[in-house]
Amino acid sequence: MLSDRLITVAIHTYDRAHQLKTLLESEGIAVTLQNVNLTNPSISAGIRVRIKECDLPQALRIIENIEILAPEAVRTLHDETHPSILVPVDFSDSSLKAALVA
Repeated sequence: MLSDRLITVAIHTYDRAHQLKTLLESEGIAVTLQNVNLTNPSISAGIRVRIKECDLPQALRIIENIEILAPEAVRTLHDETHPSILVPVDFSDSSLKAALVA
């Protein structure tokens, strides 16, 4: 028999963890987010997505079949209409101009 203890089902960035939390909660699964780096939470190494152990079978069905069960969630997780551009900066005038152009 599965218990009510919390288990980690995924570790993501904050945005992805929050999207997964929203998806799972819409299916009736209680979700807790927890910073991976508990000793220094200001340095984000990732966010744990935690659920009750008894909800694991249902959560895995949702996560493994996310495209079948919630195609709009997949579009949210993989939004190709607004691609990201990463620009390294050293805060010099030229790098700030490069960031504006990007």
